[in-house]
Amino acid sequence: MRRIIVSLVLFIMGISMNAQDQNYWIYLAIGQEDMLGKADTGTNTDGFLLDSFSKAISEVAKGKRVGFVTVTLPVSPIIAFDKQNYRSYVSKVTDENNRKALEKYDNNPYGSLISMARSAQSKGVVKGILLQQDGIDNYNEAWLKRVRRLYYDILADLSLDSTKVPLLIGEVGHAEYGGKYAAANETYGKMHGALQYSFVVSSANCPLADNKIYYSKEGFEGLGRKFAIKALQGIGFELPEVRRTTSITKQTIDRKTLKVGVQISDKGMLTATSNEPIVKISVQNAAGKNIKDITIAEPTKEYNLDLNAFPQEEITVIFHTTEGEQSFTINN
Repeated sequence: MRRIIVSLVLFIMGISMNAQDQNYWIYLAIGQEDMLGKADTGTNTDGFLLDSFSKAISEVAKGKRVGFVTVTLPVSPIIAFDKQNYRSYVSKVTDENNRKALEKYDNNPYGSLISMARSAQSKGVVKGILLQQDGIDNYNEAWLKRVRRLYYDILADLSLDSTKVPLLIGEVGHAEYGGKYAAANETYGKMHGALQYSFVVSSANCPLADNKIYYSKEGFEGLGRKFAIKALQGIGFELPEVRRTTSITKQTIDRKTLKVGVQISDKGMLTATSNEPIVKISVQNAAGKNIKDITIAEPTKEYNLDLNAFPQEEITVIFHTTEGEQSFTINN
């Protein structure tokens, strides 16, 4: 593995404060060191993901400053951050780079995270938790439960409100770029079902480095912007880039003009209103493959659809009515 720079920092951007500032937003960043945003560019490494994230947040949330509490490891199965079970992992580590990284955290990554976060809370407010891993874990139901427990442990120890502090989980490299661990994304896609306050950050269109594990500089920057969009969405910001919709078709049947309007809340709930009864809804992915059909037993002119149940990528939603159909593309 290339040179590792262990990160045990409270990264404060551009300001020093003596009292808590509601305009100073803190994000807890955990997971694998390289995946968190250090792209290998020869002799220079930078936190491209976090830099891009900070810039995107600041551009939208005017007047806000961004800081990070980061606890990352060269190799980071989720148990390494498990409050109850980290010792069993630490005791079995043999890799020299990982052992040295753990020593920087007194062999207790979770405890170090909470200690630094409490210090940071005297200066600002925690607005989200960022998790980025590669595919070394056994991604299954047990992994989902560990992440859920980790999230609620953090909230309890820092006295945080789940409705105000979402968990953002970044995907690993997609198969379209030859991602070595792309299969892990299937489990990631189940996270929202296991934890309501989680958002999966799609890595679609984020190119990878030559090793097909970590992202390239461009990939990290793109993923950082996507993290920022989901982070803002999770606390109530509605962004032009988030779930933007475009009407594809309108049909006139028997001189009746079909009109279907959609509104999407910042929590991802789509409300469709039609001038004709909706009898069926179809959802397709970007390739045109059908994801789900919803048959409405009692046709209605208004229907609510939870977009969080579908892949966080471009999808097409087709509303079938008694007088025709109308489709929308949605950047989910």
